[in-house]
Amino acid sequence: MATRPGTANGAQLVDLDELLPDDMAFVIGGQQFAVPGDLPVPTMLQLMRAFEELQQLQGQPVDGDSGERAAQAMSKLHQRVLAVFALRSPEVQAQIDEVDAAEAEGRDPDPDKLVVVLGMAGLVRVTTAVMESMGAVVQQPEQPEGGARPTPRGTTARSKPRTATATKRGK
Repeated sequence: MATRPGTANGAQLVDLDELLPDDMAFVIGGQQFAVPGDLPVPTMLQLMRAFEELQQLQGQPVDGDSGERAAQAMSKLHQRVLAVFALRSPEVQAQIDEVDAAEAEGRDPDPDKLVVVLGMAGLVRVTTAVMESMGAVVQQPEQPEGGARPTPRGTTARSKPRTATATKRGK
C-alpha cells in the first residue's frame, strides 16, 4: 500500500493518487478524450443507472411507447457519457449545453457544436469500458441460440476490443 509516515499528527498517510487507476483515453473521430480513472461516485451511479435502464429495454420491440422509452434511455446514457468526458475535456460541456438547448427547443443540435459523436456501438463500448475500469460488473448481452456471441467488428474471437488506453492520472 502506498503509505508513508510523517503527517503532522503522526498518523500514517495513504496516498490515494498512487492507488487509484490511471485515466483512460478514447479516440473518437481522430480526437482523444480522457476519462478520469476514478469517477466521482454520483457520476458513476448516474452512468450505471442510465446503462441499466437501456439494458432493460434490450430485446423489446422498438415501436410506440417502448420505442420512445428506448430513445429516451439512449439519450440519457449519451448525456451521462458526455458528462464523463467533460470532466477532463471542458470543450465537451459546450456540446452538452447545445444538445440540451436543442432538445428543449425541439430541434436537432448544431453539428458544428458536436465534439464527441458516438453511435450506439461506441456508446455501449465507452460505457462498458468505464464501468469495468471502476470495478463494476457489466452484464453482457445474452448469447444467441446455437453458439457464442457474435464477434464485434474490428476484433477477432481471440483479441480484445480496442476500447481505451490508460494515461497518466490528471491532477
